[in-house]
Amino acid sequence: MNNIKVVGMHCEHCAKRIKDSLVNLGVENVNIDLKNGIISYDNTTCDLAQIVETIEDLGFDVVK
Repeated sequence: MNNIKVVGMHCEHCAKRIKDSLVNLGVENVNIDLKNGIISYDNTTCDLAQIVETIEDLGFDVVK
């Protein structure tokens, strides 16, 4: 399982937007921990740069 720290997720709507976008990108098993700002995923057909770009395009910041 891979983890990404995201800043700016404040509600279930934010989490759903991110999850739906990642699933459309080809990311599988997406789990979002709103309290800690962590997105966990695995079994992806894309690379980390694509995932980060998708999240940032939605207006969120990825902690690197």
